[in-house]
Amino acid sequence: MPGSDKSVPILRCGAMDSYSFVASIYRCADGSNPLRGNTRAGAGARRGNVGPNQRGHIIDLYEVPCPGGAERVFVDMYECPRDPQGVPSAKAMRVREPLPKESQDLLEAGLKLLDDEKYSEAIDVIQNALDIASRELDADHPQRATLLDLLGMLYLNVERPWQAEKALASAYQLWKASDWPETPLTGNTCFRLASIYSERQQPALTACLAQQAIALLEPLKGTSDLRLLSAMMMLGQAYLQQGQLDAAERILRRAARLCGDSRGRRDQVFQAILSALADVYTQRGDQSKVDILRKRIQAIPTPRFQD
Repeated sequence: MPGSDKSVPILRCGAMDSYSFVASIYRCADGSNPLRGNTRAGAGARRGNVGPNQRGHIIDLYEVPCPGGAERVFVDMYECPRDPQGVPSAKAMRVREPLPKESQDLLEAGLKLLDDEKYSEAIDVIQNALDIASRELDADHPQRATLLDLLGMLYLNVERPWQAEKALASAYQLWKASDWPETPLTGNTCFRLASIYSERQQPALTACLAQQAIALLEPLKGTSDLRLLSAMMMLGQAYLQQGQLDAAERILRRAARLCGDSRGRRDQVFQAILSALADVYTQRGDQSKVDILRKRIQAIPTPRFQD
């Protein structure tokens, strides 16, 4: 089974793609996803390397905290997954190229600061990593996009949306130039840009980016992924703002069904999806459906926070 042994590792395209795989795609023996897409947690699950395999690639060992006990996952971050014909694309081969060592070391330090919620310090460290990578890699190298995406996320965490937009837009252009490599990071970039435009009440841009985030995330992360469900919610709200009630209803009904079927902490997103769907029926004058949805919203448990 791929990933179960050093001789048959999971193939990924670089460090960030490895963290994303462990956090988002890997499933425990019981089918659960304990890291819930948290890339920081994916990085934290790394236990070091176990030396080279038969191809001479250094193999990393991760331990995922599954309900039945920690599960070991072996990952080769230097061998991108192959296409159905068994030949890596030229773009995939560029994505698998490692960051310069100094940039990689700074990336890992920045992720540690992110995990400790020291966002401002992490911004400085990741910016330094990006500066080094920009000097040593081609201007259109997709590995720069991984750092720009992370930088954009950090700017959002410190409520600096204009700087976040600049970093994420640059990452978007790099992903596009690389023909959208098969990594969840591409979808993350689109999702974060969509969230910025949604906050600014720019429905056309929100819809465009949310649609792309859905298309990129769903094949890689599955229909229970919280970011995917949130992108569907944003798309439905954008359609609603544009007066496209049929399109809004379709995507929000699908999001509500998927969210209702999912396990985990999705109550707030589920509530927002149902609320947006109620707004669709309000605009249509269908009060009976509005009342049904309001009752469903009221039945959703309220999150409890402990001091």
